[in-house]
Amino acid sequence: MRRIMLLLPLVVASCNLNADASSTDVLASADSTLDLDMASPDVAPGTDVGLDAVDPGTDVGPDAVAPGTDVGPDAVDPRAIPADQAFLPEPLVGKKWVMTFNDEFDGTTLDLTKWTRYGGTMDSPQPRRDGYWVHEAVTLDGMGHAAITTFEKDGKYYDGGFGTDGKFNQAFGYWEARVLLQKDEGHWFGWWLMPFGSSQQVPGGTDGAEIDIAETPYGKVAPSQIQSAVHWDMGEADDAKSRGVNLGTLPPPADQTAFHSLAVWWRSDMYIFYLDGVETWRTTVGGVCQVPEYAILTDEISNSTWVMTDAIENAKLPDRTLIDYVRVFALEDK
Repeated sequence: MRRIMLLLPLVVASCNLNADASSTDVLASADSTLDLDMASPDVAPGTDVGLDAVDPGTDVGPDAVAPGTDVGPDAVDPRAIPADQAFLPEPLVGKKWVMTFNDEFDGTTLDLTKWTRYGGTMDSPQPRRDGYWVHEAVTLDGMGHAAITTFEKDGKYYDGGFGTDGKFNQAFGYWEARVLLQKDEGHWFGWWLMPFGSSQQVPGGTDGAEIDIAETPYGKVAPSQIQSAVHWDMGEADDAKSRGVNLGTLPPPADQTAFHSLAVWWRSDMYIFYLDGVETWRTTVGGVCQVPEYAILTDEISNSTWVMTDAIENAKLPDRTLIDYVRVFALEDK
């Protein structure tokens, strides 16, 4: 492991991202210099790569437990999972999974009853990191996928994002997106959860945390890696705290041909992260969030705020991420 200084993008409240629905305050990014233990590009899945990083296998939270460990009176029910729910974890004893939100992205137009697009338009683009967020970057491909496209025009770089703020929020549950990731460097896909507003009034993440289910910072420092992270105490950059792990290494970006399931089971007592149905990290770091949050899917252009990706000028554009579906579940009594 080598020690480096990075500018890690943290999220703080609250900045209007120029939604195309009603004006909605969502959380935009600020940069905070963090001293990270940065793993080599071939770091093993589960290795901590965030603030105060620890060696693989080290307890990463006050109540952290090993994958597969019985965690108390609500230990998982060993019943089989139906074939059409292959990536749902087994529910707690006495509970069942109920779908509370989903979009299969059928049709040709993003459903604005479910989603808010971020950014401006090509006529009035919204600056975002080293590029611009525009509505035109978020489309449906007509084959059952949402697409976030990164492209260049007249020497400027554009991408975008969309989220459920103002449309859907939930505390706890299983949050999954099935995604075909981008193929080139200079930008990264993010699938994350955020609390509404700047409600954080107490130390720790119980009253609001940024839950990064998956980010894909392709570049020379982190080729083909998927990472997860939790950020908390985000109201003041000097107090912001983070911890993240590498979920695993995929084929080289240019060889990406498969969709991947990226998910978190946000429980009241821990977060459990999954890649393609396999548990990758469980933690209580920061104190588990207890307030509702909304879902966000974005592309980000920057190598000045996160050195784990390379310059967008080196990318072969246009490049895009495809989202097959987003599904959210909650536990209910049988």
